Amino acid sequence: MTTYETLPISTSSPGFVSLTTWCPWRELADVRALGRPAGLGEAYIRIRTNAARFSMNYAIIVLLFVFLSLLWHPLSLIVLVASMAAWLFFYFLRGEPLVVLGWVIRDRVVLMGLAVVTLVPLLKTNATANILTSLSVGLLLVVVHAALRRTDYAIVEAEGPCYAAFGSAPASVQSSR
Repeated sequence: MTTYETLPISTSSPGFVSLTTWCPWRELADVRALGRPAGLGEAYIRIRTNAARFSMNYAIIVLLFVFLSLLWHPLSLIVLVASMAAWLFFYFLRGEPLVVLGWVIRDRVVLMGLAVVTLVPLLKTNATANILTSLSVGLLLVVVHAALRRTDYAIVEAEGPCYAAFGSAPASVQSSR
């Protein structure tokens, strides 16, 4: 008889703050939360706060742009789909911090490492123009959204699923009030 095991998912260890929180798409697309920042300083604070809050959503948006740009490049698409397995395992479906040789690897480092591991093979598949264009468009869209989304609007919803990993609203959200 065959037995199946599941991946162990436990709560995060004390003191570990995971930035890979899944925020509802409805909250990301809420137009009532959009507003023009007063200056570059406020825009910078909004980008940092929203990048932390919506990091998983933003990663999915950028990867979707890259995927759509590669529909007419089958080899590149195969490479991207293969790298998505790494994204799923190490970023999207991970329930506890990544530990390598006793060291806890921060989510930002995992995100950058996965980006490099995805981009290097993709750029070697002769679809460089498509990849760089789609990355630029996706990143531009993410940065514009992060700069326009008010962080004070998020304080009302700070108890929702997006701040579950923080325990409460992050200090950058609280200080921008």
